[in-house]
This record gives sequence, C-alpha cells and structure tokens, in this order.
Amino acid sequence: MDNKSDNQKSFRILDLFERFNRKEQFKKSEFSKKYQVTDRTIQRDIASLNLYFAAQGRDDRIIFDPSDRVYKYQDEDHKELFTADIYTLCETLMKSRALGKNETTRIINTLISMSGQEKTLQNLLGNSVANYSQVQDDVTDLLGKIIKSIDEHIVVRCTYVTREGTLNELELRPLALHFHQKDFFLIAGLENSPYGNKNTVLQINRIDAYKLTGRRFERDDDLTKSLARNESRILEGPLAKVRFKYWGKSSKDVLDQYPDAVFIGYDENHGAIFEAKVHLDSFKDWVLTQQSQIEVIKPEEVKDDIKRSIKKLVGLYMPEYTQKTQKQ
Repeated sequence: MDNKSDNQKSFRILDLFERFNRKEQFKKSEFSKKYQVTDRTIQRDIASLNLYFAAQGRDDRIIFDPSDRVYKYQDEDHKELFTADIYTLCETLMKSRALGKNETTRIINTLISMSGQEKTLQNLLGNSVANYSQVQDDVTDLLGKIIKSIDEHIVVRCTYVTREGTLNELELRPLALHFHQKDFFLIAGLENSPYGNKNTVLQINRIDAYKLTGRRFERDDDLTKSLARNESRILEGPLAKVRFKYWGKSSKDVLDQYPDAVFIGYDENHGAIFEAKVHLDSFKDWVLTQQSQIEVIKPEEVKDDIKRSIKKLVGLYMPEYTQKTQKQ
C-alpha cells in the first residue's frame, strides 16, 4: 500500500472518529461515495475503530441501528435500545402472559418512551396492548422483594398456598428466580427443615405475605451455580431418553417441540417413530395434550406414569366407566 492510500485511510478513520465524537449518525454509502471506496472498506474502518476502543478497555463502540439503517456512536454511559429491540421486547412480554395487565402496560409504555419513536411503536402495539388478556395476577411488587432478599441474602418468612389449597408457613433462604411456561418460580433453601438442608421450588403467584426477617444467611455460590445449570431438571423433571410413535398431521409438530428428536422410521400403521432426550415432567404433560396422536413405546416407567394420569382423568370425567371396569 502506498503513502497516498495510507494517508487516505488515516483521514477516513479520523473523519469517522470525529463524527462519532460529535454524536453524528451516517450511512456507509455516504462515506464510501465521499472517499470513493466500497461500503466494505468503510465497514473495515468501523471495525478498526471498535478494535481500538476495545484495546483501550473502553465500553463505547460504533453500532448499527437497524430501525433507521444508520451507524451511530454508543458510549459506555448511554446504552440504548433500538426501536426494533423495544418492539421485540414488548411483543415477547405480551405473548408470555407472565404479568397482569397494569404491569404489562406500564412496562411497555416505559419502553416506548425510551425509543424516540413513540408514535411508530404506539401504532404497532396499541391494539395488542388495549386487548391484552390477563391470565396472571400482578406480581412485580413481590418480585422486587424476592430480588432484594436474594441479592442481600436475607432469610424470609412466607405463606405458601399449595395446589390443594393448604396453607404452609415457611422460612426460606432465597437462592434463585426462574421463569418457566408463563410462571415465575423461586428456588429456596428451607430453614429448620426436618429433612436437613433441603431446597424447594415455589410458584411465585402462590406466595402470600412475603416478609424479610433481617437475618442474613451465607450464600453457597457452588449451590447457586448448580441450580442455574439444572434449572430445566428442577422445573421440568429429570432428563431421560424416550421413544414414541406420532400419528399427527405433520412430524414438524414433534420437531417444533423437540428439535433434537431423531426420526427412526415408520411402523406398520404408518406411525412416525421418534427418539428424543426429554425432561420427563414436561414431556408427560405434552403427551397428554396430544391425546391419541402419540403412543410412548419406552421406557416402561414413563408409559406406566402416563397410564396412571389417564386413569385419573377417566375417573374425573367418566366415573361410571371406572366403576364398571372395577366390577369386572
């Protein structure tokens, strides 16, 4: 590369640097035309500047804003979300149905106000927000208390309402929060447990009267990391390999649920046979929703567990049939 080319590159990068320091925005095509180079050359210049920032230990960088299709400078004190980011977050929040309507509306309005594109986002999201159907009670106040107790390692007392309606008074060491299938869960150690140093999983919207005691506990970082690694097992059951037949409209439905499932072949009745590693609790729930479209082949203990669940359902909805079979 000759001196003229070196000088031109230096001028380009200095020009870019000065513009970003002035918080200006631009498109690659503008710079490529000005300096009579390709868009790819300007992209390399931007990458060089970002490498320089990183080498200096700085968190600022040059980023691409897909909503306006421009490059802009983002310093370490002014992180921002793009319009597309905020739209995605809002839609995901509403589709999850994890929060009450008031909480959901408040969070979405706050995110929209951060965008600088309020009118655009209100037009895109307005109908969905207005028609949002609440399936959960508001829990953000409770989540705030739980986060504080986890962060500051504070022992808490709470009342927990079981699925059967029983009230349990518990003293807990809050360890972690997880979200799973529209619900938040607290993983905590039980204080003064007759079973030793035992952990439990509590559904957040079943917790009542959550009180911080002021007493602190020593957090076990290894245990916390273990809980994070085993979140799926804790919430969805142990991992196991299962084989099953599927008679649904499309095998894609199976792969949507279990992307790593392996297709084995077809049986004599044209049932598609799959094998997959699954979390047993969530797998059994899924099988029951598929009704007669799925037959578990193995392992036997999974088949037996599903049979027991089906018998309970029959007893609830067809008690006369259950009585008849018992007599026989």
